[in-house]
Amino acid sequence: MQPAYRFRFITAPSTPYDDPTVGENPEYGASINYYLKAAARAGHVDDCRREGRCRAKARGHRTRGAQPCLLDLRGEASDPIRMRTSPLAPAPHVRLGPEGWRPPAGGGASITILQPPGTYTVKLSAGGRELTQPILVRKDPHSAGTEADIEAQTNVLVELRRDLNTAVSLLNRIELVRAQIESLGAL
Repeated sequence: MQPAYRFRFITAPSTPYDDPTVGENPEYGASINYYLKAAARAGHVDDCRREGRCRAKARGHRTRGAQPCLLDLRGEASDPIRMRTSPLAPAPHVRLGPEGWRPPAGGGASITILQPPGTYTVKLSAGGRELTQPILVRKDPHSAGTEADIEAQTNVLVELRRDLNTAVSLLNRIELVRAQIESLGAL
């Protein structure tokens, strides 16, 4: 399997929209190709793991033949804030969605962590069979940090995401209570 690279996107210099020399970067992740002899009832690639930290998933194709798949090597996003009431100031244009909630103003904070360089195990599940294969994720060659620096940064970000999820959980419980109080006031 071809190695993947851990890239951090940076702001590109300003270029005109009609610049014919502007290229397009490939999607972020590990490119995986596999072959199915026959159509499968279900197909997915998952469990990209390194020390139990990364859980990436990609839905694979189920048709017969060669199958390309892109495995996103970013970790799970932090939990979303779900506002369950309208803003306190009159704002009739701000409504709850069909699920009974709306995102906060500004969209809320979200942390998605790029997984550090290293060797991961990729598991392909299709047609009732499971196959595993190692994949190497390399450091961005333009990165000034060492692999130890990236590992330390990842550990800090994991702790921050955990703390953020704790705060979001509290906010979401507060919003549930606010929605209950608001519905009692409407009676």
